[in-house]
Amino acid sequence: MGALLKKIDDQDPDTGTDMYTPTIWALNLLNSNRDCGCLRAIILMTDGRSDDHADTLRQTVQKLGHDTVPIYSITFGDADASQLQSAC
Repeated sequence: MGALLKKIDDQDPDTGTDMYTPTIWALNLLNSNRDCGCLRAIILMTDGRSDDHADTLRQTVQKLGHDTVPIYSITFGDADASQLQSAC
């Protein structure tokens, strides 16, 4: 447990927000595990301010098709919902 806490403490949170890259990663992971027998969904907790990789997310969703995994977003703090509304 101590090693995990040290790893967390060593993180530098001043690098900005990127909600798109982890969402793309999760979409690809869940899409490749369609037969897992589980409810496939992504819960995105965000402040709504992200570096701009929205086009890559759009391309990924188009590539995977319309039956892809649903993405639910939960905003917190002084969130900017405008990016979330225009993401896909």
